[in-house]
This record gives sequence, structure tokens and C-alpha cells, in this order.
Amino acid sequence: MSKNVRNVIAAAVVVLIFTVLLIVVFLTFKDRTEKDNAWVFSAASEYSESSGEILDDINSVQFDALMNVKGVGRTAAYEIIRYREKLGGFTSMEQLKDIPCIDGEMYDILCSYFSVQSESAYDSTGEKIDLNTATVRELASVDGISEKTAQNIVLYRKKYGDFVSISELMEVDGIGTELFQKIKDKFTV
Repeated sequence: MSKNVRNVIAAAVVVLIFTVLLIVVFLTFKDRTEKDNAWVFSAASEYSESSGEILDDINSVQFDALMNVKGVGRTAAYEIIRYREKLGGFTSMEQLKDIPCIDGEMYDILCSYFSVQSESAYDSTGEKIDLNTATVRELASVDGISEKTAQNIVLYRKKYGDFVSISELMEVDGIGTELFQKIKDKFTV
């Protein structure tokens, strides 16, 4: 056999061995990934079967409780809280789908643990809330007003005195034009 033929055969054997190793590594990795992610699917099915269970309110759940849910990590928990504060509270679970890091599987898991239970004071009574006497809790019960924004309203009232008009809400930190348009009809002075 010539030297060139031996080199070609040796190269072919090396490529064959390398290919087999790559296949083994790929199959092992795929199997391991499926095992690592199995808890995500088991968590979703475990909780969706228990439909008689009372679910926690997504609008009052804390960061640590979200992180303890299998399938929801630190980033997703942070983004849920951040988006909830931006909205002033979720009005439906569907709004979770607007958060980029929440995919269909995570949404299903969250729906098996949580629901939107809190109704706003405005929606439940049909009456307008007085900006000059409302508590932080009453203010935060209005769709669109987060607890932080409600605190800012009370602080503004303490600093500058009673509201003279609803439009003064625009001067409160955390209330922009869009939010003001959404909530202005829910208050009185």
C-alpha cells in the first residue's frame, strides 16, 4: 500500500471516530436537556389537574413566591413584578403574554398557580374615588394605579394640599398622559 492511501484511510478513520463521538455527545446532551426540563412539564400538568384549588392573586404575589414556582426564574419573576407595576395591576392573565420572556409553557404554569382576583374599588362600587380622602389602598385598587403611584398621590396631597382638579394628577410622579386618560373618569375632588 502506498503512503498516500494509508494517509487517506487514516484520515477517514479519524473523521469516522470524530463523527461517532459527535453523535454520542449530541444524543446525550438532548437526553439530558429533556430530563432537565421535565420538571417544567410535570409542574404544569400537576397543577392543571387540581382545578378545585384556590389560586393566588397575581396582583398581590411577591417576588420570592414567583421565584419558588417551578419554571419561573429570577428574570421572569422580576419582569412580572415590573410589568405589573407599570400596568398598575393585571386585569387579566392574558396580559402576561405581553412580557417577552414568558412563553406559552411558562404562561400555562403561571395560570395553574395564579389568577386575577382583585377587583378595583371603582369597578365594584361604580362610584368615583375622592382624591382628597382616598387611602393608598383605595387608590391602588383602581386599574392602572400601582401601589407606588398611589403612594405618590398621597405624598403629593400631603405636600401641596388637597387636589383642586383631577388634572393635577398629571403632576404626580408615575402618572403620564396615557395613564391619566385611562383613570381620569374614576376620580373626583
